[in-house]
Amino acid sequence: MKGFYGNITNIVNAVDGITQGSDFKVSLNRVDNAWLTIDLEGVDYINQIKIYFLQSPAKYKVLVSVDGVNYTEIYDQPNANAGKKSDDVIILED
Repeated sequence: MKGFYGNITNIVNAVDGITQGSDFKVSLNRVDNAWLTIDLEGVDYINQIKIYFLQSPAKYKVLVSVDGVNYTEIYDQPNANAGKKSDDVIILED
């Protein structure tokens, strides 16, 4: 992975694999439309995405891009467990 971009704090914690303890979380700064971009440095197959929320948002979406400019929505969760701890596993179709 090359880079992480977004309007959140502690952004490197988003991809470090730690799911418990004080180094676990990033912060969405309690703003609507918070976002995070992770550059995989190439096109790759993704079959699942795991998101560990300490406090889940009310809703969220997952988008992908091959060029970092044009994005396609691959997942929409309009009814997340707002404010609750949640371990979401998104299984993607082939």
